[in-house]
Amino acid sequence: QAFGFESRADRLVAPWILSTADTMPVDEKATQSRSLLMCCETPEPVEEELRLIQTKAKRTVKYANHNKVFMGHLALALSTATLMVIFGMPLFSSHLRQLVFGSHLCADTYRGFYLTNGHPNDAEKWEKVKAFSDLTAEQVEDLVDCGFIPGTYKGYWPNVCQFCFFSLLTNTGKTVQTTLQGLIGTFIATVNVWVLYEIFPSGCLMVCPDGMDKCD
Repeated sequence: QAFGFESRADRLVAPWILSTADTMPVDEKATQSRSLLMCCETPEPVEEELRLIQTKAKRTVKYANHNKVFMGHLALALSTATLMVIFGMPLFSSHLRQLVFGSHLCADTYRGFYLTNGHPNDAEKWEKVKAFSDLTAEQVEDLVDCGFIPGTYKGYWPNVCQFCFFSLLTNTGKTVQTTLQGLIGTFIATVNVWVLYEIFPSGCLMVCPDGMDKCD
C-alpha cells in the first residue's frame, strides 16, 4: 500500500519489488519499479463500452425490422391503390366506361362493333361486324362500339374492385391464396343461386299451380 499496489498483479509482485529495492540505486529502483508495474498490469474490463456497442447494435436491428415492416405496408398500400384506380376508372370516367362496356344503346349481351342498319334505337336489328375490311364509308358512320365487356357486368363491377381490395396481402403467396379462396367461394355461391332458381324459379313469389287464385 505504501507504493500504491492496489491491483491483484501489484500485490503479487510487490514483495519481490520490496526485496530488491534495497540493492539498487535510487534512479534504477524507480525505473525498475515502473517497468515491472507496466509489465504486470492487467487491462481493466471494458464492460461499459461493450454495453454501449450492444445497445447500439440492438437499436440498429430494431430500426431495420421496423423499416422492413413499414416498407412492406407501404408497398401493399401502393399496390392496392394502383389496382383500385385501374379497375375503378370505368366507373369514374364516362369515356372509359363507354370504351369498356360500350354505348348505352347496345344490348347487355353485345360485345364488339355493330352496324345499326338505319335503326340506331333498335339493337335487335343490328348486325355484328366480322371484318372491318368489308365495310364501306357509309357503313363506318353507322358503327356502334359495344365495348369488350358485356353490359351485364356493369352492375357487378364495384364488386370487382372490392374483390381486389380484399385479395391483396403483404406477399405473393398470401395474395394467391386469398385470391383462390375468393374465386372458389364466389363459384360456390353462384352455383348455389343457380340451383335455387332452378328449384324456385319464381323466387319468393307464391305461384299457384294450374292458374288457381288460391293455394291450399
